[in-house]
Amino acid sequence: EDETVAGSEVARDTFRGDLRVPPQAFRERLRVRSYEAGRDGAIHPGTILRYLEHLATEASAALGFDNHWYRAHNSAWVVREMSLLLGDLPGIDDDLNLSTWVADFRHVQATRDYLVSRADTGRLVARASARWAYIDRQKLLPVRIPNEITTRMGPWGHALRARSSAPPLLSDAPLAGEVRLTARAYEADTQQHINNCVYLDWLHEVASQVAADGALTGAPLQIGRASCR
Repeated sequence: EDETVAGSEVARDTFRGDLRVPPQAFRERLRVRSYEAGRDGAIHPGTILRYLEHLATEASAALGFDNHWYRAHNSAWVVREMSLLLGDLPGIDDDLNLSTWVADFRHVQATRDYLVSRADTGRLVARASARWAYIDRQKLLPVRIPNEITTRMGPWGHALRARSSAPPLLSDAPLAGEVRLTARAYEADTQQHINNCVYLDWLHEVASQVAADGALTGAPLQIGRASCR
């Protein structure tokens, strides 16, 4: 499957046809830094999620809702669910075009879509859809999204949706490999929980280690619930 983005506007998906970025989407150009690439020369999937978090933060700030605004209103956003489809992962000095927009609102949550492509070739790097919850930053509980936010941010519709398949049925058979990880204090974010980017780092680490041990046989990899100690 060869998916490209022409002028940062349209991604070609051979299963769903053209995927269009709304004209209201927030756009940014980014160049991959040397410290973001792994030993294989490409960035890891967790880095993509960090790009998306930064992009969402910048998109919100561009509409007047920056970090100072959220602190003044005792509120914040946290990712509850992320769907991510990866394409051609970039390396050092590769230029990327990034787009994001709010696709849908509910009372206490919003769905934000993303598109990342290579600036030179238009090849798809990633597309994603995240379910964000709006919370009270002291109680860490969901609260209703202010009309001020929903009025300025959209929504602009589900122009992009990451394809997903049905999850595999898990049996009681032992896993092909298992790695135990303990959450570290430095992995917690400002909302006092383990950021979703870190979970993908863990999954990447587990997959790499299990593969290196020769135990990767096609069995599903699982990450259990984690808390910071």
